Amino acid sequence: PPYGAPPPGGAPPPMYGAPPPGGAPPPMYGAPPPQGPPGGAPPPYGVPPGAGGAQPAYPAPGAPGGGSPTSEIEISLECKGLVNKDVMSKSDPMVYAFVGEGGRWRHFGTTEMIKDNLNPKFAKCFVVKYHFEKTTTLCFRVYDIDDEKDLREEKQCFLGEVIVDLGALVSSRTTPFQQHLSMNKSVKPPSPYELQKQQTMAMMSKEQAMSKFGSMVIHIEQRGVNSNDDVIIEARGVKLAKKDTFGKSDPVLMFFRKQLEAANWVKVHQTEVVKKTLNPTWKKMVIKLGRLCNGDLFRPLRIECKDWDKDGTYDDIGHIETSLNEILSGRRELVLLHPKGKSKSVGTIVFDSIEIRKNLSFIDYLQKGMRMNLVAAIDFTQSNGMPTDPASLHFRQNFDFSQLQPGMNQGGPQPNQYQKAILSIGSVLTPYSQTGRIDAFGFGGKFANGEISHNFILNGSTNPGCEGPHGVLEAYNMALNNVALWGPTIFSQVIRATASLANDARAQGRLDYYVLLIITDGVITDMRETIAEIVRASSLPLSIVIVGVGNADFRAMDMLDGDDERLAIDGQVAARDIVQFVPFSSVASRGIEAIAEETLREIPEQVTSYFQSQPQLNF
Repeated sequence: PPYGAPPPGGAPPPMYGAPPPGGAPPPMYGAPPPQGPPGGAPPPYGVPPGAGGAQPAYPAPGAPGGGSPTSEIEISLECKGLVNKDVMSKSDPMVYAFVGEGGRWRHFGTTEMIKDNLNPKFAKCFVVKYHFEKTTTLCFRVYDIDDEKDLREEKQCFLGEVIVDLGALVSSRTTPFQQHLSMNKSVKPPSPYELQKQQTMAMMSKEQAMSKFGSMVIHIEQRGVNSNDDVIIEARGVKLAKKDTFGKSDPVLMFFRKQLEAANWVKVHQTEVVKKTLNPTWKKMVIKLGRLCNGDLFRPLRIECKDWDKDGTYDDIGHIETSLNEILSGRRELVLLHPKGKSKSVGTIVFDSIEIRKNLSFIDYLQKGMRMNLVAAIDFTQSNGMPTDPASLHFRQNFDFSQLQPGMNQGGPQPNQYQKAILSIGSVLTPYSQTGRIDAFGFGGKFANGEISHNFILNGSTNPGCEGPHGVLEAYNMALNNVALWGPTIFSQVIRATASLANDARAQGRLDYYVLLIITDGVITDMRETIAEIVRASSLPLSIVIVGVGNADFRAMDMLDGDDERLAIDGQVAARDIVQFVPFSSVASRGIEAIAEETLREIPEQVTSYFQSQPQLNF
């Protein structure tokens, strides 16, 4: 019979996601868990009845080729004397962070934007993993943000960059490390020799000539224990000093911790501004224990209360020097000291509530029973090219799938980009699955009966489960022989279906987490619908990894990756970032293992962020 057709005289297979004949429909996506037994509801999708199906540190825990890190290093930044690019006000700086990989820069995070400030101290830090045996080159680019809604680099005004070697930072006897900004934007990471030469030339240059573009101050510290725990604070001000001539103050709190070796104060957190009041109540604060005091409850803290002005500057109201241990021990009302040392009262900060919440790590969740489930979706649109054409992205050479392993440099036939992505990512995730199976689908294909599907079972049966990545490769090969490439490129249906599985797991209280791998050769045609589905799914146990194969222009796909700004649509903002997009061409030169390393590095943090938001689950 035609591929996917029912047997002669038999009833057609049920539609994807439909209940069995006579059974009750599954709960609506987003609905509360059903009361009582599920009745006719189908078993969890792709799982036999009764079975159950981690700014991220660089590289992600367990990433292939990363080796064992010597330690985690926390990097805090501030700038001095930036160039002013705004006519009617001052620059609005933000720092973009990059790491050198395979002869290119990989973006791995940003600081917050600070408005109207040429000497910003950024509260948001970066955490990188230090390997003694590995050269890690970092680049920090400062931009004046001109377009807050589109944070791509090309939309902003470049203010300069600093390139440093992590080993040099760690071994530097000069703390904090300070370097002048360069206006020469690097195209690729310099070699260790080139970097050393650049820094030597910078030291030999005249101070005045080098300082006209400003400088960056880099504070580093090795992360302590319990750094992932949260400090939850509820605070308010009482009878604060009035700083505005024609109104009350607009108070804000800034938290600093002392760098023990250098005795510098490093900014670690800032609250929102509460306008026109002398008795403000700030929103509940959740600060990582590692960020606040590096896990040291006795670390000196400085809390500054300031009055915000419309021009972006601040007036000092007062400050406190204390420690987390002191506040936890019961000293909840702290009198602000006058900024000029006078005895005049400037108000009090009251901590109504403060506690430390223990957070589990990704490994903790695995060891306590969390199960990973992989769903793969493969692009069957015409833009890939006819599979029989050697230039096609779906062109396949004959070789034994069972003998193909990540990292093999065979002199004979090579897998195509789809096969490489399936093998690399599937091989990493399958060991975390209880069943060892991967549910595999295709989208954009046309059947012999003329039906076009954007979510069909890859192996042609009613059960999408495949035995590991090699089973997916066999199903992929079978589908290409039976399904015509068509189109258009639509993501929303496969995302909705996978989100339904994740929703069922949440509703039933199962400790399951889903990873949806989408491999595609082009920009999607249902961008708005896809964004809506991602925003809806952001509160579910789901991560979405998108691998772009071929040479298409994938810039529009970057907007789905919410590293810098949460996705939003129609006023609804994503609960968390669940999407990672990686162009295959950006990692191909580093070998097949690099595909998994690049695409999966954010998964551990995404897993922990989800389960930390679900305190009702029994871990």
